[in-house]
Amino acid sequence: FVHNCSFCPSTTNCGKKRISLSMSDVSFILNRCNSLGYRNIHFTDEDFFYDIDQAHAVLSLIVEISEMQSNYFHLIALGSADKVLEYINKYGTDEIKRAGLEVIEIGFESGDTSISKKMGIGKSLTACEVLGDMKKDLPFTIFWLVLTFFPGETIKSLNATGEFMLKYGLPIDEVIGRLRTNGTRGGLGQFFQPYDGTSIDHTLRKNGLF
Repeated sequence: FVHNCSFCPSTTNCGKKRISLSMSDVSFILNRCNSLGYRNIHFTDEDFFYDIDQAHAVLSLIVEISEMQSNYFHLIALGSADKVLEYINKYGTDEIKRAGLEVIEIGFESGDTSISKKMGIGKSLTACEVLGDMKKDLPFTIFWLVLTFFPGETIKSLNATGEFMLKYGLPIDEVIGRLRTNGTRGGLGQFFQPYDGTSIDHTLRKNGLF
């Protein structure tokens, strides 16, 4: 963030436009992975579903590769709740299931509306709740990502997050089994820390609030 790297995927923090691979590049990479036997793939871009039409095209390509050679993928992808819901409303979940997308990691972050709003775009609590209510009918597991101690955090906001995770999160044993690191009830817990060089870092240092 200090150096404003052109390859940084966090467009919100670094002010860059998202870099999107062409479908020919995606096809080359996936076919190469398949030929080498790499079929456990974690898509770690900022939001796999940011362009739902491209996401559908990529998943359809994966289905085509899988079914042509009877080699099936096991996939994990990051997605914002509102875009995942938008994708499902347009395309359903059939291609997700056939492609082998087994886990979608969603940045829930905070159950408090005011805290969530301060964190910026892509944090729809309503979409999270809708997906949470749908989870028993979805062919994938939702792995919620939580961020605590963002500036303005209170006991009330922490409790709101905890209540959501108790209702919609994964059993603690499954979370720990997936991570074996810092699992919290229902999902992955992360403490807020400002990145050097960002505006919020300057503000917090000036105010002495950490």
